[in-house]
Amino acid sequence: MSVRISFRFIGLCLVVGLLSGRPGVAQTTVGGGTGGVGVGGIRIDAEGLVSALVPLKETPAAAKKRQAAYEKSPLAELLGTSSAARRVSLIQLDELLTSTLQSGGEIPPELKYLAGLTRIDYVVVDRENNDLAIVGPAEGFVPDAQGRMRGINTGRPVLNLEDLLVAWRTVASNHTSVTCSIDPTPEGIAAFNAFASQNLVAKPNTVGKLFDNMAKKLGRQVISVNGVPKHTHFAMVLVEADLRMKRIALGKDPSQVKGVTSQLHFQRSGGSTLSRWWFTPLYDPIQANEDRSLFRLSGQRLQLLAQDEFTNSQGNRAKAPFTKQGSNQFARQFTDHIPELAIAHPVFAELQNLFDWMVVCTLIRNHQLDEAVHWQPAVLSNTARLATQAYPSPDGVDAVAMTNRVGQTVFGLVGGVELNATEVVLQTTRLEAAPLHAIPARHASRPWND
Repeated sequence: MSVRISFRFIGLCLVVGLLSGRPGVAQTTVGGGTGGVGVGGIRIDAEGLVSALVPLKETPAAAKKRQAAYEKSPLAELLGTSSAARRVSLIQLDELLTSTLQSGGEIPPELKYLAGLTRIDYVVVDRENNDLAIVGPAEGFVPDAQGRMRGINTGRPVLNLEDLLVAWRTVASNHTSVTCSIDPTPEGIAAFNAFASQNLVAKPNTVGKLFDNMAKKLGRQVISVNGVPKHTHFAMVLVEADLRMKRIALGKDPSQVKGVTSQLHFQRSGGSTLSRWWFTPLYDPIQANEDRSLFRLSGQRLQLLAQDEFTNSQGNRAKAPFTKQGSNQFARQFTDHIPELAIAHPVFAELQNLFDWMVVCTLIRNHQLDEAVHWQPAVLSNTARLATQAYPSPDGVDAVAMTNRVGQTVFGLVGGVELNATEVVLQTTRLEAAPLHAIPARHASRPWND
């Protein structure tokens, strides 16, 4: 028996209904490829092609052995300890980095990972001691099976010095907006539309091959990163978070969170759209006390937004006049479950950390908090003194097809990450009851204190 296939257009994700008694789905997503450099949950080959890594599974015994081995390494005494509010002085951090580099020493883990901070809740302007500090929950940390440094108790990724360097230098260069996007090319969309406009017929046992050909027509998707250098760890997190979100949306990866299903769950028969989903900040207004010596950050940091688009035969895209309910439903359920998703998929927690760094650095710059404590950083602002690690540039991802059962419909998926830290910082309100008793004092001889 043969089946006739009807298409209208395609984006990064494709869902196609077969015109027969057994409906099917082709999803164009990303993945494939072996070899290359692994960074967190992605792999990048020599040509900049990105593929998603399957999270490594290890037995509890293996994880315990790995953790024990790391704990025996020469780390600071804070390893293994937890704190609801740990203070890390940015000034003392910069001073210790300066002395370490001058002596030719290696930067220790407690500095590389900000004393185990997992979030930034406060920015402290200590004019009396000429100190500028951040405060948040912290814990001991060990690398997971993929090398991502995570808290021993919560499993949440800890803050990363590399990301601070990128955020600080980005804001210092008058850039407070960061974006990342994975998009099909106009040529790819046009080639697919031309292919899909044919009167295609396939036998049930050859439908999978046809879907693979469709993916080849669409070709490689282009990865764009703006605002930060593309070869940094900061950029790697942006790309991985965008990619992981898309794979969950397509049902390619399980969400691992009850109440979060793929976009296919909300798709209805008929109609066609190119659905764009992207991460943006979700903070409560920043609270500041009267003399602006304490700023409080709160909120879940992330939300997912949706916008439907149209394409034409030339592969051009335009915003649709409205966004369908299914696209909004997926974005809403994803946003509602960000806290659980950040536990199940640590890259989303890392993305929250990036947002915190950009917001904090923008807050410091906009309110001239460094000048308020007479501080000019020697290392944080100087690429020549301390360069960030360079990773292969993530330039593209290949389309891959998979089949499933669903009603007859077509839709697409593009999007990414959009952060404008200035917009977050401008939303400031009064902190009436400043919890100064909960803020640790400055330590005399080290950057951190509980």
